[in-house]
Amino acid sequence: MRRVRSRACRSLFSPDATMVAVDTQKNAQSGIRVWEVRTGRQRLAKSEFEAYWTRALAFSPTSDYLASGDESGNLRVWNISEGESVIWETYPTGIQSLVFSPNGDYLAVSLWDATIQILHWRGNNER
Repeated sequence: MRRVRSRACRSLFSPDATMVAVDTQKNAQSGIRVWEVRTGRQRLAKSEFEAYWTRALAFSPTSDYLASGDESGNLRVWNISEGESVIWETYPTGIQSLVFSPNGDYLAVSLWDATIQILHWRGNNER
């Protein structure tokens, strides 16, 4: 596996243990990276987000999507194989944590103001 040449704070294995995701920070901008565990091949690399830190990461139960949330309130859900964001929403406060439901139908977004938003999610941008 390659060494990340920036600060990394959080790391997370995918549910099927085939990938690992990390949040990164370089030059006061956050980012995320995803690698295959067995081969070390980078699957997703996004950087230069507006926020200083990505605060939350969550893989979907199928390991096809990665949700990221930052201290500026930006929620993104990434299609890992396509490398594109399929959801981008901004909340009025920072995102503290994210979790997909075990069946993959919902994404819970915990915010710094002590509220939780529940998004209906099916993996194909239906909410």
